[in-house]
Amino acid sequence: MAVFRSYFIITCILLVAALIASAICTWTLQNTSARSQRYYPGGMWPTLGFIAFIGWSTLIITGLQALFYQFGWWERFIREANAMRFFKLHLIYMAIYTIFWLSAAGAITSFIPQHCDQIENCPQAQAGAGFAWIVEICFVVNLLYLFIVRYRINNGSITVDLSPGLPTTVKQKQAAPAMQTTNGSSTPSHLIEKLCLQCKSAQCVDGSVYCGPNCVVASRNGAPKLVELPAAHYMFRRISDMLKAAWTHPTGKPTPQHIFVIVSTEDNDRMYKAYKEGVESQRRFLPRNMTEGNEQYRWHGTTRECKVGDPGQKALCTSASCPMCCIMRHSYDVDKFGPRWGRFGKGVYCSATSSKSNDYSKNLSHSPWTALLLNSVVVGNPYNMYDNSPQQFHPPDGYDSIIGQPGRALNYDETIVYRNDAIRPVYLILYLTPRASSG
Repeated sequence: MAVFRSYFIITCILLVAALIASAICTWTLQNTSARSQRYYPGGMWPTLGFIAFIGWSTLIITGLQALFYQFGWWERFIREANAMRFFKLHLIYMAIYTIFWLSAAGAITSFIPQHCDQIENCPQAQAGAGFAWIVEICFVVNLLYLFIVRYRINNGSITVDLSPGLPTTVKQKQAAPAMQTTNGSSTPSHLIEKLCLQCKSAQCVDGSVYCGPNCVVASRNGAPKLVELPAAHYMFRRISDMLKAAWTHPTGKPTPQHIFVIVSTEDNDRMYKAYKEGVESQRRFLPRNMTEGNEQYRWHGTTRECKVGDPGQKALCTSASCPMCCIMRHSYDVDKFGPRWGRFGKGVYCSATSSKSNDYSKNLSHSPWTALLLNSVVVGNPYNMYDNSPQQFHPPDGYDSIIGQPGRALNYDETIVYRNDAIRPVYLILYLTPRASSG
């Protein structure tokens, strides 16, 4: 939200000016004798009433928006799915009230110079006109500001980062050659790298591979399934950088060669979203500038019985004994944990350290490729543990997950959730199996 700080400051000035203008006009209306009202120039009395009306309504509408911004309440009402609808409604409101304030300020200003001697409380009316013009100027500046920001988002010069685990920010993109080509295309490369995977025409919402909810719904046709990310796509590079940055083992850091989007069924997505919203309503992370439900990315390695993800192998197998495909088809199932020993009991284990999760990736059929899952996890309020607790079946009261901290029982971190709807796989990453470092 940093990019809207200037907008917020101007809005605060607007609110103060609107408060003063509406208060002055209301006072004038209430403290002018009926006899004097009769001699007011034509239109003066209705204009004062109109300014009072738009002033108080501006305070209510814009004031609520400013409060939502200041205290981080936006995300309770404005979701990604309806953000564009809200933006359009806000623009309509801004445009209508810009016209209202221009008409009112212009009207009252035109009355005062010629008729001040006829107007009881003329100085107050002059002050009201002055503050009405301040409100009008603020409306115009904010309206232009919104159009400029929207244009810069559309043309890619700034992006809104909504990645799990990161607060919402707006980043300046580095300039690229004006018409740098990719595969012979004359489309600017920064537009190609952010094309929606579904419609292949609009730009992605940052942190996503889709441009909006319509394409998310359309992409589910045939789900569960894999959709390969082009190597030039911005999310391919982002995930590749994440994997390398989180690789702390002494083996050479691998370079992802293939990354697939895991398209889940609507039911799986709905259950995950419902749980995330439930945790958020209870814990309230958004006002603390955190992601909804404290959603974060975590890695998970498992056994791959088939060769899904290998070159030319995009279809999920139907074997019940292939954990990799079962997870991508149905998401995680705590009951599949079975009777085996777990450091923190029966749950779904993942890690912020990609090389740790790599240790759990195993191929049952010969393949030079290693497959790793990147997941969205509702970490919620985590409980930190340093020692083994194999009898754990749920987090302590007041907590939503357990984080095993390195230092005593662990060399690398672990995140454990105990509900199936607290985690979902979102990307499948394939890289050549790393070899141990020779030095």
